[in-house]
Amino acid sequence: MARKKTTSKKKATAKKTAAKKTTKKRAAKKTAAKKTAAKKTTKKRAAKKTAAKKATKKAAAKKATKKAAAKKATKKRAAKKAPTKKRATKKAPAKKAAVKKAAVKKAPAKKAAVKKAAAKKAAVKKAPAKKAAAKKAPAKKAPVKKAPAKRAPAKKAPAKKAPAKEAPAKKVAAKKAPVKVAAPAPAKAAPAADAAEPAIQPAPEVGTKAPTFTLPSDGGGEVSLEALRGKNVVLYFYPRDDTPGCTVEACGFRDASSELAGANAVVLGVSRDTVKKHDKFKAKFNLDFPLLSDPAGEVISAYGSWGPKKFMGREFNGILRTTFIIDKDGNIAKAFPKVSPKTHAAEILAALSELS
Repeated sequence: MARKKTTSKKKATAKKTAAKKTTKKRAAKKTAAKKTAAKKTTKKRAAKKTAAKKATKKAAAKKATKKAAAKKATKKRAAKKAPTKKRATKKAPAKKAAVKKAAVKKAPAKKAAVKKAAAKKAAVKKAPAKKAAAKKAPAKKAPVKKAPAKRAPAKKAPAKKAPAKEAPAKKVAAKKAPVKVAAPAPAKAAPAADAAEPAIQPAPEVGTKAPTFTLPSDGGGEVSLEALRGKNVVLYFYPRDDTPGCTVEACGFRDASSELAGANAVVLGVSRDTVKKHDKFKAKFNLDFPLLSDPAGEVISAYGSWGPKKFMGREFNGILRTTFIIDKDGNIAKAFPKVSPKTHAAEILAALSELS
C-alpha cells in the first residue's frame, strides 16, 4: 500500500511538471510570435516611410525638371522676341529715312516747278518788250539779230536746275549720319550707376551712438530715428524687395510682431528700392512694419552695409544683409553682420530678451 501511494504521488508530480513545461512552451511560443509580429510591423512601417521618402524625392525631381524646362522655354521665347524687336527698330529708321528722302525730293521738285513758272512769266513779260523794240526800230536790222542771242540764256536755265536737285541729296546723307551716332548714346550712360555707388564704410561699433537719419517710407510718409527714442529699434538692411531671401526674412519679422511689440521693439527695413516697390512688396505679403527707401545709399553706407559680394562666381558691390538693434537711448546695443533669413527673427527676439 505504501508503495502504491508513493508511485501515485510520483505520477501526480510528473504530470504537474509536464503541465508546467507545456504551459511554459506555449508562453514562449506566444512571446516569440508576438516579437516576430512586432518586428514585421516595424519593418513594414520603415518600408512605407522609405517608399514615401522616395516618392517625395521623385516628385521634387519632376518639379525641378519642369521648372528647368519652363525656364528654358521662356529664355527661348525671349531670345526669339529680341531679334524681332531689333528688326522693327531697324525698319523704323529706314522708313523715316525714306519719308525724309521723299519729302526732300518733293521739296526740290516743287521749287523747280515754281522756278519754271517764274521763268515762263519772265519770258512772257520779256516777249512784249522785244516786240515793242522791233516796232520802234523797223529800219534797223541789228536788233532783229540780237533776239536769238537773248534766247540763249533761257536754254541755260534748265542746266542750272540740275545741280539744285543734287544739293538736297547731300543734305539727306548728312541727316542720316547723326541717326547712326545717336543710337549707341544710351549705352554710354551705364557707367553713371557706378559713379553714384554708395561709399564703403566700416559699421558703427556696439556701444557707440547710432547714426541718425530721416528716410521716406512706404505709403508716402517719413520715418526719423530721433522720433523713436524710448523704443528698441530693429534696423535691418536687405538687398531687394520680393526676392526669396528678403521675403523669408520680412515674413519672419511679420510673424513675430506680437513678441516684438512685447519687447517694446520697432522693426525698420531699409533698401535702395523705391517707395512704389515697397508699397507693392508690403501689400503682397501683408507686412506690418515700415519699409524705408534709401536710393542714394547714404544710410546704408553709414551703417557699413554696403560692400563687396559674390554671386554665381561674379564679384560686385551691393547691400549686405545686416541688422542693428538700437536701444532706447539711441545707442547700438547689438550688431548682426551675417544674417540667416530663416532664423533671424528668433535670433533678434533672443537678443531683445537679453537686453531687457
